[in-house]
Amino acid sequence: MRAVSSEQATRNAQTAFDRGADGVFLINHHIGMRDSLDIHVQVAVERPGRWIGVNLLGLRPHDTSRMLNDGVRAFVPARAVIEGRPETGLP
Repeated sequence: MRAVSSEQATRNAQTAFDRGADGVFLINHHIGMRDSLDIHVQVAVERPGRWIGVNLLGLRPHDTSRMLNDGVRAFVPARAVIEGRPETGLP
């Protein structure tokens, strides 16, 4: 879900959980990466024990992992890089 503010993200996360979601991903479409991680902390505090991940757009996996705090359950690498291998046919 697109995170805009702590209040909005917490409200939307609760709606997802009320409707049976096992977890949510917070995505930083319109906010900075650091703001997104701050929002993640707030949502995690408001919804303890829930599965909450992040998707930081524009970062490679190794850059993202350096920014994460211990409370992030998962992250989606927005700029994943696949190394080509002859057997896969990928460049």
